[in-house]
Amino acid sequence: MANRERGAVSVEIGGERYTMRFGINECCDLEDTFDKTIVEIGGLLGGGDNLGMREIRSMFRIAVSEGHPDLTDRQAGEIMQKSGNVTDVVAKIAQAFEAAFPDAEGDVEQDPPKGAAAKAGSGTNS
Repeated sequence: MANRERGAVSVEIGGERYTMRFGINECCDLEDTFDKTIVEIGGLLGGGDNLGMREIRSMFRIAVSEGHPDLTDRQAGEIMQKSGNVTDVVAKIAQAFEAAFPDAEGDVEQDPPKGAAAKAGSGTNS
């Protein structure tokens, strides 16, 4: 079972378990592949209608690359085809992408300001 706390989501396809994760290297690979920033890629993934099958296939290949570093796009497509439901695979890719950025929703409290910012106060006299 994958660990969502570490940004990993697993999917079973054709009797084999694939773990998807978007760590730093995978995010850089996405940016290189799509020639977009990770924020722009997240917007594409969230929009759904903006992604073609080539992009989805590449995202899957990159997401599972930690455990399958030599996987090609064609092989990734064959694996996705075996799933019988590409929509479910896309949903898992989206879950893995979201798990890579848990702070995006403001789940983690920010540290209080330090140094000059802490001394500056609120801007009102007390």
